[in-house]
Formats: sequence, C-alpha cells, structure tokens
Amino acid sequence: MESAKQLNGLPATALCVAVVEDDATARDIMQSLLRLDGCQVVTAADGQSGVDAILHHRPTLAFIDIGLPEMDGYDVARCIREQLTSDAVYLVALTSYGSEHDRLAALAAGFDEHLVKPLNVDDMYRVVRQLRDRSELVTHQRPK
Repeated sequence: MESAKQLNGLPATALCVAVVEDDATARDIMQSLLRLDGCQVVTAADGQSGVDAILHHRPTLAFIDIGLPEMDGYDVARCIREQLTSDAVYLVALTSYGSEHDRLAALAAGFDEHLVKPLNVDDMYRVVRQLRDRSELVTHQRPK
C-alpha cells in the first residue's frame, strides 16, 4: 500500500477516499473514477481490511458496501464510529437495497448517507464535491 503522503502520486492535499467493496470490478471502477477526479484512494475487499485502512489512512470520505463477507458494512460503520469522532470521516453506505427501512438501518449504524447500487456516478461525484467544498471551507476559515 502506498503512503498517505504520496498516495497514487497525488499531493497530500488531495481528498482521500476509501472504497470498501468486495466486488473487484466495482472496486476498480470506483478507484479509477475517483483517481481521475484527483482523489487519493485506498481500497479494501472486506470489512476488517476496510476498518484497518480507514483507521490507518484517515480518509475524509469512505464508500462502504453493506454486503461484505464476514464483517458487513453495518459492522464496519459501527466499528469506525466507536474509534473515530463522527466528523472524522464521512461514511457512505453502498447497497442494492433501497427501501426506507434500509436507509434508516444504514443511518442507525453510523453512516452519513445511503446510496443504492448500481451506483450512479453523478451521486458519487456529488458526495466528493460536497466533501471537497466542506474541506476547502474549513481550510479557508483557519486563522493564518
């Protein structure tokens, strides 16, 4: 795994995003699209590796599949929320289930947002832009 400072050959100021997805094709597509958008990307193929990557790299944003093997996405979110403050990382649930019950279950587990698969790329970029804008606002408000 690449170091957080030069991840993907991008500067350390690029938005760091984690993708926790067991489907290799979906994970690779998301990683490629996020890199093309200028993001640093860390990936994991299962829940425990996702928790480890998020705690180690401290991304601003994490897209997490709910249907992960062994440790599902709900447990990943709960584990992250137990160890990091709620504003430390923005968690987005990715799932094939889109009912109101599923959305509420994701929010109860600690996710900030719930997106339905197949993932709409515009929704992914909307979340990235939202976090970039928030990050830039905080950076500009810091005293010099």
